[in-house]
Amino acid sequence: MAPCPWIKIMATGGITTDRMDLEAWFKSGVRCVGIGSHLFPADVIARGEYELISVRIKEILELIQTFRA
Repeated sequence: MAPCPWIKIMATGGITTDRMDLEAWFKSGVRCVGIGSHLFPADVIARGEYELISVRIKEILELIQTFRA
């Protein structure tokens, strides 16, 4: 962020749902993150366990709010 602190950055690629990983990204100054396969695992989708994904999204959004508070 140092050279351009006014830029709002969205980190994508390799972002996990791990608390330490998310916290590190937000502490480094990102505005938001894009989470792909770690949030939408192929095996969970193949089994049609969409409720599990919904629950996990809610948990992660609540976690992120603790970093942004």
